Amino acid sequence: MIADLIARLEKAEGPSPHLDAEIALAILYPGWVRHPHVGNECPDWVQREMWPSVEKFLAWRDHNEPVERAIAANYTASIDAALTLVPDGMWWLIGAGRIRQKEPLYGAQILRHDPDPPYTSDVIAEGEHDAGAAVALCIAALRAGPACLTP
Repeated sequence: MIADLIARLEKAEGPSPHLDAEIALAILYPGWVRHPHVGNECPDWVQREMWPSVEKFLAWRDHNEPVERAIAANYTASIDAALTLVPDGMWWLIGAGRIRQKEPLYGAQILRHDPDPPYTSDVIAEGEHDAGAAVALCIAALRAGPACLTP
């Protein structure tokens, strides 16, 4: 599921509320189900209840009863929101610019820092994208998840 989400992020043309919702479902709300009206035409009652954005409305905890609901952050549009995906204790690096002609404009790295001498930092995940630094950081953070479990 995470690999598919990363693939969709890599193909994105820019920030996407649908991808924001997918990220939140995968990382913050595992086991939740996506609301059937997300991304489709919504009845009036759904539009009235879901503030601020119908597209970002995530899920019901139960298929039929609105036991609990959540709205996704702007992960793909906001570096601040994307930083909340970086695993605890990890360092991060974001850059913009090209060294080679056809590489993406934005890049991000997630690093594991050793607090003891010689104070090394190992890159455990990377992400690149032309659409923005936030998208690149989302890709790197999603890739870093499993890598953070290994010391």
